[in-house]
Amino acid sequence: MKQCIVLWVLLLMALAPASLVIGQERTMIGRQSQNEGMLVVPAPGDVVIDGKLDDWDLSGRVWMFADRDVRGRYSGQVSAMWTAEALYLAVRWYDPTPMFSNVDPDTDPQEGWRSDSVQMRVRTSDQVMWITTWYYTPRAQPVMSLAVWKDPQNQRAGTVDSLLKAQPGKTSLGRGIEMAYRPVEDGTGYVQEMKIPWSVVYQNPPKIGAGTAIQIGFELLWGDPTGKTVPIHRYADNVQPGKTTREFFWTAKDVWGDLKLVGAGHIPERQYVDTTSKIQGTVGVRVTIPRSASKATIAINDSAGARVRNLAGDIAVEDYTVAMTDATRTIEVKWDLLSDAGALVPAGEYQAVGLCHKGFGAEYEMCFYNPGTPPWETKDSRGAWGADHSPPLRVARTGSGVAVSWAFAEGGSGIISVGPDGKKTWGEKRGGVQLAGDSESIYAVAAGWHIK
Repeated sequence: MKQCIVLWVLLLMALAPASLVIGQERTMIGRQSQNEGMLVVPAPGDVVIDGKLDDWDLSGRVWMFADRDVRGRYSGQVSAMWTAEALYLAVRWYDPTPMFSNVDPDTDPQEGWRSDSVQMRVRTSDQVMWITTWYYTPRAQPVMSLAVWKDPQNQRAGTVDSLLKAQPGKTSLGRGIEMAYRPVEDGTGYVQEMKIPWSVVYQNPPKIGAGTAIQIGFELLWGDPTGKTVPIHRYADNVQPGKTTREFFWTAKDVWGDLKLVGAGHIPERQYVDTTSKIQGTVGVRVTIPRSASKATIAINDSAGARVRNLAGDIAVEDYTVAMTDATRTIEVKWDLLSDAGALVPAGEYQAVGLCHKGFGAEYEMCFYNPGTPPWETKDSRGAWGADHSPPLRVARTGSGVAVSWAFAEGGSGIISVGPDGKKTWGEKRGGVQLAGDSESIYAVAAGWHIK
């Protein structure tokens, strides 16, 4: 943990209250973001699709995260711009393994979602479509999969699919679509930049201008590097007001949030601060810390170094940032001039002391009841346990152990072998609705929509 001890002198000449900003737009439900629509600003000039975003107006950006405490590792800041010809989208990804996908579009064109990817659920006046994008790391290749619903009212009627791939290291995917990826220098993630012509978004584009509105729901996915299992983190956002449906987001077309084109840029940026939980006070205590810090603790000492007030403990610095440079951020926490005992402190000289760090992340590894060895997935298939979507279905004797099958598995194993000690010895993905075994082999009949 990096300590950032900052001394700051307060001369309390008077007790006149300082101004306090309140009433900021609330775009969170509990600890997660709840973006209910996005504003699409006009492009300020020519835009080069290179992943740099220095030619963007980013004021319309929204932040999407499943939990505010892990948004420094798993989140996306999504921005949108428009011209008469195209929609521009950019995602500033926070990702501990940036730009890493082993999903080969040549062999698995429908599986891009299994690794780092964004899936966009698009609804316009004349079509509904799914867009999946990813970066195939071994070839440095941007990829986009398009699936247009045959019946805009019913996804079960099927889709018209197409796969667009850029040449390795290039940005053009065809049909006027461009996409670029670039890692962020501090190693916290990457930038994905897209240009999608309106002729792709619509079947018959109307006249595009301020006031045009479409719907796009975003599903952000952070994949297992193998690309052979479900993503390790996912969040869906941009929804209609009051809607919270995220489980089967790809079919919930009435939930996908609006994108509204506006006529002027440089709009006030959306805030993600629950002001009811902010520390309230009258005098601002400002400290400067490294920009990479995500958590900070501040205490107030008197001139003799004795503790007066434990002001802020492990706060999220994003909620208190008032200024930033390339290397630093300045945070301000309000102090009500009370001691820890609740008494008003006398006028005098005080010090603010504290520390900061980059934060701690949490990642799901296992269920606590899992008897795999170990309980998480391993290359030798001895880890983890069974399937995620169905209960155990069949058991068969085989050799010195038994085999257990599930109807199918999207994550985990659909068939496993269990040794005499009750521990898993191997597993495979597909599952089986019928199961048999002998001393040498296991036989299964696989069925279901998720066979691979």
